[in-house]
Amino acid sequence: MQKVVEWSQMRTGFLSLVLLFVILQVLGTTTCANEVQVNYCAGCGQVITSDYVSIQGKLFHPWCFVCAGCGEVIAGDFFEHEGNFFHPNCYRDRFSPRCAYCGLPVSGRYIEKNDSLYHEQCYIEHIAPRCIVSNEPLIGPYVEDYWGNCVHPRFRDVVDRCHSCGRFLKSTDGFRLSDGRRQCQVCRSTEVTALREVREIVLQARDWLEQAGIRFSISLGEIELDLVTIHDLEQMSDGNGDPHGMHVVQVRKSLFGRVSEESTIHLLDHLPADLLLGVAAHELFHVWQHEKHADSGSMAWREGSANVAAWIVLSRIDSDLARYQLQSLQETQDPNYGDGFRTALKYLEQHGMEKYLEKVSTECGGR
Repeated sequence: MQKVVEWSQMRTGFLSLVLLFVILQVLGTTTCANEVQVNYCAGCGQVITSDYVSIQGKLFHPWCFVCAGCGEVIAGDFFEHEGNFFHPNCYRDRFSPRCAYCGLPVSGRYIEKNDSLYHEQCYIEHIAPRCIVSNEPLIGPYVEDYWGNCVHPRFRDVVDRCHSCGRFLKSTDGFRLSDGRRQCQVCRSTEVTALREVREIVLQARDWLEQAGIRFSISLGEIELDLVTIHDLEQMSDGNGDPHGMHVVQVRKSLFGRVSEESTIHLLDHLPADLLLGVAAHELFHVWQHEKHADSGSMAWREGSANVAAWIVLSRIDSDLARYQLQSLQETQDPNYGDGFRTALKYLEQHGMEKYLEKVSTECGGR
């Protein structure tokens, strides 16, 4: 019995040794597997067996870490874009904003204009507006006319303007009329200097007004037309009238009362045709007011409603000068020609032509 017990104990010990050996083998194998780690190059996909470059969690062979722009090895500073790497210059060439003039990348000082970027020098030499008086590039604040001509603020009150369109004029540009007015070449190309042309323009303005619902009793043949200088207009209006035209009524009386009256429209000479159409409409409406005995009441309504007539005619003309005149009517700050015009136009738009003309007659002293 003693021998059996001893053999059993020996067998148990042997099995324990075997089990311990197996466990050690398994643990040994696992430990070795953890110690041997295989790395792959993010550039070429091959195993890395020597030196490598580690960038943002990725490993590269030193010769595989290359610029996505030029393909050359990156050995210094770099930029990353959407997982790709670039030399600084290659990155700027590909992704930096570009000058809208020369097309090269913009870096350092730049100027932004109308949602475009420019190198400072490109803008100053090629893009910046220039003062028509001094020819200097205008980088800071400047004054611009309706036509895109610019001057430095210090020249705002001394620069010459075209009397008809308000365009800034260089000292060598335009023409000097006999009454001292300056006129640009554009306005000169359509200026009206003959009474025959004046009559055609006044007739056109009258037709358009009548189409709009403004009816005249007097015929055009009963209206005298006259071309005058700026000095003549100033003298007739004592310096307070429209600088482009005037309607004058002369009444001849005898001992027995009124005999006759003569209606004359005086228009400024050398005005461009489109501007003259608006002026003719203004003065024709004064003729209508006189017919309706509506020329003695509110000054704001008299001149404002006459400017509405000009507005009606100018709105039918497709030209830059007509659009300039329409804007001028909207923006003028004169209490009669500006505020009066805007009040009258609003009433017309709200109530229509028939009630508008009744309102004009009432406000301007009609009976």
